[in-house]
Amino acid sequence: MAISAAFFLVMNSVANSELLVFRKVTVLPMTGKGPLERQTVVVDADRIVAIGPSNDVVVPDNARIVEAAGKFLIPGLFDMHVHLSKIGETALPLFTANGVSSVRDMGSDFDEVSMWRGEIEAGARVGPRIKTPGPIFESATSVQRMKNERVVEPVERTRVPVPDAESAPRIVEALAARRVDFIKIRTFASKDVYFAVAETAKRLGLPLVGHADHLTSDDLFRAGHLSVEHAPLPRFVATTDEERKALFERFKSRGIVFVPTLVNATESFLVPADRAEAIVNDPEGRIDFRRKYVSEHLLADWREQVGERRGPIPDALRRLFEDAQRKLRELHEAGVRILPGTDAAVLLNYPGFMLHIELQRFVELLGMTPEEALLSATRYSAEFLGVDDEVGTIEVGKRADLVLLDANPLEEISRTNHINAVVSRGRFYDKQGIEELLKGVEEAVKQ
Repeated sequence: MAISAAFFLVMNSVANSELLVFRKVTVLPMTGKGPLERQTVVVDADRIVAIGPSNDVVVPDNARIVEAAGKFLIPGLFDMHVHLSKIGETALPLFTANGVSSVRDMGSDFDEVSMWRGEIEAGARVGPRIKTPGPIFESATSVQRMKNERVVEPVERTRVPVPDAESAPRIVEALAARRVDFIKIRTFASKDVYFAVAETAKRLGLPLVGHADHLTSDDLFRAGHLSVEHAPLPRFVATTDEERKALFERFKSRGIVFVPTLVNATESFLVPADRAEAIVNDPEGRIDFRRKYVSEHLLADWREQVGERRGPIPDALRRLFEDAQRKLRELHEAGVRILPGTDAAVLLNYPGFMLHIELQRFVELLGMTPEEALLSATRYSAEFLGVDDEVGTIEVGKRADLVLLDANPLEEISRTNHINAVVSRGRFYDKQGIEELLKGVEEAVKQ
C-alpha cells in the first residue's frame, strides 16, 4: 500500500537539522562511565559534538535549547528481530516514535527493504537504521507448503528454497552478490544442507544466524552460527555442572548471542485466541490503543494467524517456554549475551512498541538488572552488528541516535517507555513531533 503525499508531509514537518543542545541532562552513555549528571550535550546535524558539565560547555548562540534538568538521555534502542516486509512501510515511523533507532530485519523482500533503507539514509523517509539478510533460507518442502496453503506472505520474495547441499553454495553466492548483510536460515532439509550453507557463508564473510531448535551446541560451533533466534534453544551437549560451565564459556568466547523474542510467548502465543481475535477486529483500538497503527497489509497476516489457532493454549507450549526461561537465565548468569528482538509481524507484536516490553521481560523473567537490559538494547546490539563505532553509546563523534526520558530507566526498566523526545538522523522529535508521527501512521493505515 502506497503512503499518501500527506503522510510524507507529516513526517517531514518534524524534521530539524539545526544545532541542538540538551542542557542539565543526566546522560546514561552505556560506556561504563555513567550516570553523568548535569551534563550539556551538543548535537550538530546527526553527530554528537560535545558532552560535558553544564557549567563548562559553551552553548552556541544559534542552538535550539532543550532544558532537560531531571531528564535522562540514553542511546537509541535496537530491535534485533523484525520482519519489515510483513509489517509494511507505514510501520517504519513507529520505530522512531518509540526510540528504536536501529533494527535487524530477519527476512524480507530484499528489493523492497533496500529501497526503504536508501530513502531513510537519504532523509526522505522516517525510519530506523536497517541491517537485512534479504529472504530467509528454507527447506524446499517448507516453501512449497506455504505456497500450497496460499499464505498471505509473498513467499516467492521473502523465502529462498534450498533443496540440497549441492545447490546451497550457488544460492548463498547469489545473495552475497546482492550485498546482503548476513544469512538467515530457518529450516533445512538435512544437516548436510545446513553445513553447506554455513561453509559458503563463512567463505564469503557473511555471518550466519537463525533458528537452532533442531541443532546441537556442537553444530553451532562447527557452523560458526552467531545468533540463535527465539526461545526454542539448541540442544545443549552437556549434563554435569562442569560441562555446562565449559559449554557456556564456549558460547561467550565464540561471540554467540541469543535473541529469544520473549514477547512472542507472553504477548502473542500465550494470549487466548478469543482475545487476540477481538483485538484484531477492533480497528479503533478500544481494547488496545496500538491496534490503530496496524496496516491492512499486516492485519491480513494477523487474521491468518488467528485462524490457525484452535482451542485452549497447549500445556506443552507453556512447558516449552518455562524450560527456555530456565536455560536463558543460566546463559545470562554465565555471561552469554542475550539481545532484545520482538519478531515484529507476529500476531499482536506491534512494531516499535514491543521492544520496551521485551526489555521488561528480560528483567522479570531472565533476572537481568535494568542496566543489563539497557546495555543489551544499545551497546551490546551495536557491537554484535559491528556498528559500535557509530552508534550504541553516547560519545563525542558518534551519531546522534538519542532518546530523552522523563524518568530513570536504571531504577525501573519500564521507564524506557517514558519518552520525552527522540533524535534520529539529525531530526528532533519532541512530544508533539512524536504525536504527529503516530497520527500520520494512523491516517496512513486507513487508506
